[in-house]
Amino acid sequence: MYIAADDIPDDKKKKQEEDDINVANELGVAIKENLESHYEITKEPSALSTDLLNMKIPTTLEKLLMDDIDEIKWISKKPVNDKICMRDYSKQCPSMWEPITETQCSAPK
Repeated sequence: MYIAADDIPDDKKKKQEEDDINVANELGVAIKENLESHYEITKEPSALSTDLLNMKIPTTLEKLLMDDIDEIKWISKKPVNDKICMRDYSKQCPSMWEPITETQCSAPK
């Protein structure tokens, strides 16, 4: 097995990840405190309070963003025909298909 220097996480990257986790945790605490104080003042829960109070803030925001970026890169490499539907929905059946009834079509043979 071959291990490159890039495979070994450096301390700086690890520190940055820990800092990101701390920021996410602080953000979660601030949101929770804000929602709780809103309830104490108004005696009515905000629309978001039940959802946000029970939701855990993601600790790996960077990973979530990178996953989205990877998915976008993958989608951008797909041919256009795989991303859009070429069917003309103003017609009952796709081209080369035969209408059987008002709602059914027969595939070409």
